Amino acid sequence: MFSNSVRCDLLKIGVFTRPIRQIYKIISTILSELLIKNSFVKELKKVPPKTQTAIKGVLYNLREAHSLENSGLDYKPMEGQRKGEHYYQIQVGEWRIGIDYTKPKVVVITVLSRGNIYKHFPPK
Repeated sequence: MFSNSVRCDLLKIGVFTRPIRQIYKIISTILSELLIKNSFVKELKKVPPKTQTAIKGVLYNLREAHSLENSGLDYKPMEGQRKGEHYYQIQVGEWRIGIDYTKPKVVVITVLSRGNIYKHFPPK
């Protein structure tokens, strides 16, 4: 489910705050339809603790719903993507989670502030 480098990053608990450890517990039980990129894990460390807790709830909702449409999350497609791409953003307060969604697979790519998501996502 995770690449070795992601697993190693997640296991370095000394640099993680408590909400990130809780997120790892949730992520470790998620079905193979929800994949987490290394970039998401790195950027999650820079997010404020309250937002990390909210992101944990978003990941939990995605896991339980098994699809983006059934999750009840505030999401919308990203502008400027090429034909055939399926990039979306999920709003979490002033932060946005960038995902690639092709039913039933969700790839969590990044978490960026509201202003930066449009500069750096979707990937070029």
